[in-house]
Amino acid sequence: MNGKRSKKEIEEEEEEEEEEEEEEKGGQKMPKRVYTKASELGGRKFATDEQRTLENIQGVDVVIEDYAIMSGTFGEFAVMLCHFPEDEKLFTVSTGGQVILRKLQHAADHKLFPVIGKFQRVKSKKTPNRSYWDLL
Repeated sequence: MNGKRSKKEIEEEEEEEEEEEEEEKGGQKMPKRVYTKASELGGRKFATDEQRTLENIQGVDVVIEDYAIMSGTFGEFAVMLCHFPEDEKLFTVSTGGQVILRKLQHAADHKLFPVIGKFQRVKSKKTPNRSYWDLL
């Protein structure tokens, strides 16, 4: 080999190191994610064919296991891998809502996944007659 490691090899090594550190600290091992936050899926697919909309699951507790940021026609959007707390059957939900994107980024930055929340339509305080999606 030429001594250079691929990005995938580096990411896998970092993930293994994090798991070892967590085990050494005596903490509980987090369930393995299908994939971690990425700018691209890189050909990988979610482990589910079921897709839901925010409207379908509005106001209901949902466990968000992980997410990926994708580029679309109207800008960036998140594809989230989810399930209901009482059911392990996975499904995906996507949104381009900036409030939700910021909260997902915050959760990723602070290693909070998986997270439990509710998607809710909230009336805008700044702009009358407008609303946006939030993760509460």
